[in-house]
Amino acid sequence: MQKHAASHLHYDLRLEMHDVLKSWAVPKGVPLKENEARTAFQTEDHPVEYLQFEGIIPQREYGAGTVMVWDIGTYEMVEGNYWKGSISIFLSGKKLRGQWSLQRLQSEDEKTRWLLRKTNGNAKPISPNRDNISALSGRTMEKIAGDKSAVWKRGTNGAKPVTAKKSGLGRPRAPAPRFIKPMKPTAVTQLPEGEEWIYEVKWDGYRVLALKHGQHVRLLSLKERDLTTDFPGVAQAVRQTRADTALIDGEVVAVNPNGCPSFQALQNRATSGREWQILYYAFDLLNLDGNDWTKKPLYERKKKLREILIGSDVRFNADLNGNAETIIRTIQEAGIEGVIAKQRDSVYRAGTRVDSWLKFKVDKAQEFVIGGYKPDAGSFQSILAGYCEADKLIFAGKVRQGFNPASRRRLLEAMRPLLANKCPFNNLPSSRKSHFGEGITADEMKELCWLKPRLVAQVSFTEWTNYGLLRHATFQGLREDNDPQEVIREIRA
Repeated sequence: MQKHAASHLHYDLRLEMHDVLKSWAVPKGVPLKENEARTAFQTEDHPVEYLQFEGIIPQREYGAGTVMVWDIGTYEMVEGNYWKGSISIFLSGKKLRGQWSLQRLQSEDEKTRWLLRKTNGNAKPISPNRDNISALSGRTMEKIAGDKSAVWKRGTNGAKPVTAKKSGLGRPRAPAPRFIKPMKPTAVTQLPEGEEWIYEVKWDGYRVLALKHGQHVRLLSLKERDLTTDFPGVAQAVRQTRADTALIDGEVVAVNPNGCPSFQALQNRATSGREWQILYYAFDLLNLDGNDWTKKPLYERKKKLREILIGSDVRFNADLNGNAETIIRTIQEAGIEGVIAKQRDSVYRAGTRVDSWLKFKVDKAQEFVIGGYKPDAGSFQSILAGYCEADKLIFAGKVRQGFNPASRRRLLEAMRPLLANKCPFNNLPSSRKSHFGEGITADEMKELCWLKPRLVAQVSFTEWTNYGLLRHATFQGLREDNDPQEVIREIRA
């Protein structure tokens, strides 16, 4: 464990090729049960730079072998005193979460041992796929060993990581790219036409920025949530690209053998079946080898992007050929969500919703904020969806369809911690239920459970009614990558 800043305590858990335990690592794939105890050796102090080091420690040096960051996160002291040999901590990592206790043991040799015990519930099991990959880079031990991208060397001033001094192109390696807020399109009811526009497939998946620096890859969501360990195959595909350092904008998508995407299959990828592939469709290049490409015209960015993707498993989101009518008909026949129209010469305006990118949806669907639900025998009958308008949350309708037992259970678990006493919708109660019975009267509001507006759901529907409510709304899944405050009503027609 290392103290990284005055108020931020970080930990890392490492596994080495020769199975030496580093820091507070537990044996692979064997989660601790409550009050079950295991012994761990205390290691020597390490410099802060070691916190995110992955690579090779040379032979004849302490800890020689291949090093993986098995888990990384923060810890909070609950009680106890390190110097007295008894502490209780709460871990918030990518793999481990919960409370643990450490008790120093009396030892006859020089090695200090600690008794590690899980407290306040069992440790959550870790899937074999996540157990075998780095929490930092999404690589396996074999991949880290083969890459040889970093070597730990001990000098006169202590040990430090030494990375490759030159890129594969013979130039000094550029600094690691940084996250920038993605640019967003504006929804329209009609595709624009003209030579200044190009058209792309609008995929129904997770918008993801891929940050590559040598063999180190990070996948970040719209809200800068790290998704690297969620999609190790995508991280590996980005590693194959012909760029030493790059920042790529794209979409992670689940597609069936016919190439049709499904947001539900993506969200339920663990149980969707082998016929569904998880792919990364790249459509923009924002930084290459340390050079900012956001001010270059789109057609130049796409041309260079296509070049660096050759030979990799990252898919290039190519331009669609034909006029607007032909493209829409083709998209409908293929069962794809919609089309994005982009101005050929447009620059990339990070963090803004622009008119130079326009999205046209074949099927009516969008994100909505969940502001409450109607309870029903320990579960719920429907959820209450809304969208933001200025600083207000506007009720858009009830969503009753699209739930199976598993998704209903997961959603209820996500909603319960957000229960609130006050209705978050500005336009409730309704004066009447409306022709389709979608409004909510004052009497019905007494039966409902309200939520803090933190969850975002993907919802499909047939139309907006004259009362401004959704008709035949169907739940498709939670969107963890979207900010509730940015959810608006996309189409007025």
